[in-house]
Amino acid sequence: MTELPRRTSAVAFVLLYIAYCISYVDRAAISLALAQIGKDFNLQAADLGIVISMMTTFFAEREKYLLIGASALTGIFLYAMYKTETIVMLITYQSVVYFFKSFVLASVIALPTKLLRDDQIGSGIGMVNLGGQSAGFVAPVAIGFIVTGTGSFDAAFGFLVAMTALSVVVAATINTAEPKLAPQTA
Repeated sequence: MTELPRRTSAVAFVLLYIAYCISYVDRAAISLALAQIGKDFNLQAADLGIVISMMTTFFAEREKYLLIGASALTGIFLYAMYKTETIVMLITYQSVVYFFKSFVLASVIALPTKLLRDDQIGSGIGMVNLGGQSAGFVAPVAIGFIVTGTGSFDAAFGFLVAMTALSVVVAATINTAEPKLAPQTA
C-alpha cells in the first residue's frame, strides 16, 4: 500500500473531523424539529408532551421489541447508506439511521430500570453507559484496522451492519419476563 502525502492526510483528517461534527447535528435535529412540528400542527408544548407520553405509554413493557425493531431498521438503513449513489440519499439515510439509533439508545437505557432492583438501577445504567463510551473508543480503532487491512471502506460498512445484526440477536435473547433480577440478600 502506498503512503499518502502529508497534505492529503491532513485534508482527509480535517474533512473527516467536519463530517464527524456534522453527524452530531443529526442527533439534535429531532429535538429541534419537535418544536417546529408543534408549530406546523398548531400544538402547544403540553400537546407535544401528550403525544410523546402516548408514544412512551405504547412502548411501555415493550422495550425489548422496540430495541429489536429499531436495531433492525438501523442496520437496514445503514446498509442503504452504504449502497446509495447520491449525496442527498446518503444524508437522508444517515438521518434515518440516527433517528432509529435514538430509539435503540432509549431502549437500552430503559431496560435496566425494568430488569434490576431499585438499588441496582444506577449501577446498571452506569455499566450500559460504560459500554457505550467504550464502544465509542473501540469502534473507530476497529474500523481503522479494517480499512487499513482491506484498503477499502466496504468491509468497514459490512462490520457495522454485522454488529447491528448481532445487536438484534442479542436483544432477542433478553428475558423481560423475569424483572428485578438478582434477588436481594437478607
